[in-house]
Amino acid sequence: MNQNTTQETVTRHFDVTAEEFDSIYTGEGKSFWGKLLDRSLRKDMYERFTLTVENCGDDPDRTILDVGCGTGRFSIALAQRNARVDGIDPAPTMLAIATRLASEQGVADKCRFIEADLDNFSAAEKYDYVIGIGLFDYLATPAAALKRMTGLAKKRVIVTFPRRWTWRAPIRKLRLSLRGCPVFFYDRAQVEKLVRDAGGQIEEVRVVGKIYFVMFAPTDSHRK
Repeated sequence: MNQNTTQETVTRHFDVTAEEFDSIYTGEGKSFWGKLLDRSLRKDMYERFTLTVENCGDDPDRTILDVGCGTGRFSIALAQRNARVDGIDPAPTMLAIATRLASEQGVADKCRFIEADLDNFSAAEKYDYVIGIGLFDYLATPAAALKRMTGLAKKRVIVTFPRRWTWRAPIRKLRLSLRGCPVFFYDRAQVEKLVRDAGGQIEEVRVVGKIYFVMFAPTDSHRK
């Protein structure tokens, strides 16, 4: 499956499951046992949320690009901390939810949601921070995407990668395969090589549950 086919398949999947996906963060529409299962099995998703928000600086009006923003949960949380955020995602249903939530939370003036992926997105200026949380789970060609993100960042890039050798990886792969959605997993050496090859200087690679939480800075040659 090439990258174009993968992207189309992933976009269709998340466009259909947007409300279901967002309920992971809200618990809306879930039973008591469903919420309990999320809290236990998806604890790392909540931890990566906190880590991302805490590590995107605190300067007023700093700019952030949220790649694969989905329903905008990260973008909105960052906007609530006085950042100006552009969120891009190719799934229109995800963006419709993000736009509604930003308005409900009173940060619509600080969030801009754009239907795009990295291949067809252009920016007039670089962003202080670029994040891609849960993005590389679904990219068949991660190297090109990571290099593009590095080129768009002035200060820091924050990304996550699902770990390969965990008990959850085969279960998740099977579950998503049954829905027709590809998913990819990584080991630490692969993650570190991807960052170096993209022109990044690693600040931290942290194991958070079943994922790698990665922060790196663009090297001097990429800051220009």
